[in-house]
Amino acid sequence: MTITRAAPMDLYAPAKRMAAHCVIGSGLPAQARMKTGNFTATLFRADVSNPDTRAIARLGGLLTGGGGGQTFGYFAMAEHFPNPDSRVTLDPAHRDALGEPRVRLSWVYGDRDHADLERSVAGLADALGASGEGRLCWSIEHGQLLANSSASRHHMGTTRMHADPAKGVVDPDLRLHEARNLYVAGSSVFPTSGIANPTLTILALVMRLADHLKGAQ
Repeated sequence: MTITRAAPMDLYAPAKRMAAHCVIGSGLPAQARMKTGNFTATLFRADVSNPDTRAIARLGGLLTGGGGGQTFGYFAMAEHFPNPDSRVTLDPAHRDALGEPRVRLSWVYGDRDHADLERSVAGLADALGASGEGRLCWSIEHGQLLANSSASRHHMGTTRMHADPAKGVVDPDLRLHEARNLYVAGSSVFPTSGIANPTLTILALVMRLADHLKGAQ
């Protein structure tokens, strides 16, 4: 879940390079224990005199640290799970300047997306409390999650990778199951979305595909 009221990169690259900020993420052991997907919480100094910060703290939450009781705001991001009800199709009723059908995106959130986010936040709160490092306040009610969230808009999974042609479009070498000489290298082949921006993974896939194609010659 991302909050859009802040300047585009302020929380990741503060204008004042020394400004305190931190990103907390759940590792694989924590995800397995809580039965959740990827999750991060980005912490920032909670200046309650700033209306944008107040909005972010209200929609994300507040974290009070044990050392000196300093209060931080945070916003949470969680993995959006694959959903067969989500679709990217062509819309013949709406055409572009060349007369071609425009793309129609149907992006569906499921109960698992909401439950996973809430379990992840609860796990972070439990870990902070158990360690004595802080207390976390989560102020969003379940029914408000979707209204208060903002997608990062990394569309992927439309040609997802799977060894079984019945479950995927490309094989592990990124070759279409239905064609011997057509490969796809992009986030559309991701089996799951994860949580990080996809660019580095796409580059890794491209390099891996290049090595495969060189070896196949």
